[in-house]
Parts: sequence; C-alpha cells; structure tokens
Amino acid sequence: MIAEERQNTKEMRARIEMEIQQSLKNYPERGLANFFNNFYLILPIGRRKFSDEIMDQILASELCSEKRKGQTLREFFAVVDKVAAELGIDADAIRIQQGILAGANPQESKFFELLRPIYVRLREVGYNHFDLTG
Repeated sequence: MIAEERQNTKEMRARIEMEIQQSLKNYPERGLANFFNNFYLILPIGRRKFSDEIMDQILASELCSEKRKGQTLREFFAVVDKVAAELGIDADAIRIQQGILAGANPQESKFFELLRPIYVRLREVGYNHFDLTG
C-alpha cells in the first residue's frame, strides 16, 4: 500500500509539473501567475470574510472534484489551513513574500514558489486544479 501511495504521489507531482510547464509555454508573459491564478484566494491571506451561513454551505460546481463537492466551504478552508500548517508555511510568510514581490516578474516570483508545496499537497489529497484556482 505504501509503495502504491508513493507511486501515486510521484505520478501526481510529475503531472503537476507538466501542467505548470505547459502553462509557462502557453503564457510566458504571465509565468506562474497564470497557472496559480486565484489560488491565493483560498489561503488565509486572500480569503474574504464569509457569513456562517455561507461557510456552512457546499458551494461547488460540476468542475469540482468529488472531494470538494462533498465539503462545505468551512471544511474546505480547514483542510487548506491544515496543509499549510503541516508544511510549516504560515500566513505571515505568505504575506511577506506577497508584499515584497508585488509587481515582480511573475516567472521569477518567490511568492508562487512559496505557494507551490501547498498546491501540490492539496492535489495529492484529492483536489483538482479548478478546486484550487477556479
């Protein structure tokens, strides 16, 4: 079972890297900003305040993964926060990089490199690109 999980993780990481490279090829002027799109909006730094009513609803489109379709917004954000914490990436570190690199060349931005491990781990646990960036 562990060997199978490692293989799936390696395959997922290779697939994500291929998707990133394709995005860079298709949109070189936007760099990683194009690939990560609105990803920061699901992180604590970009997250809007929602009412409890909204937070407790399942707000997912047909493009979402099965995992996301079964979660309320509160549950989804809790997973995102947990993954970031497990990786040792806190909101302050993200805010600092975002502030330092505002207006920087998107291809060279450390901001997106800081977000990448969170994105990859969320994909590994079953979310799709749309769940995270759409």
